[in-house]
Amino acid sequence: MQAAVAIREMQTGDSDAVSGLLLELGHPVDAATVDANLRLIQSLSPLHAAFVAVKRHGVVGVISAFATPVLHRPHHIGRISILVVTDALTGQGIGTALLLRVEAFLRHLGCDRIEVTSASHRLQTHKFYRRRGYVQQGVRFIREFEGQNAA
Repeated sequence: MQAAVAIREMQTGDSDAVSGLLLELGHPVDAATVDANLRLIQSLSPLHAAFVAVKRHGVVGVISAFATPVLHRPHHIGRISILVVTDALTGQGIGTALLLRVEAFLRHLGCDRIEVTSASHRLQTHKFYRRRGYVQQGVRFIREFEGQNAA
């Protein structure tokens, strides 16, 4: 029998565990940066939130999202910026529990649409979202600026 998972708001004490989860996803971010980013996200409330999934041995997943007003729609758009569950526990419903929690958060803020980006090589992740009612739409373009300082 699988241990239950609890979903709660992320706290600064979770930064080490979240840093490890982000590394699993390919985002090498140290705990101090995670902590600073969380504090910024918390200061932008109520439109931003981060939640963690906790099992008896600690934090095993994280999701972060925000709502943003836009000119071209009557309601805010929700955006999931990160969702990761430790590789050892994928397929146990933890990602779904995190997604449901953030969907409730965004709907409470009046969002009528949620967007999420997934790397093109993460085919299992694409299936995950499709099974939960998300559809692929559009093409994303990015531009990164060299030497930009996160602080």
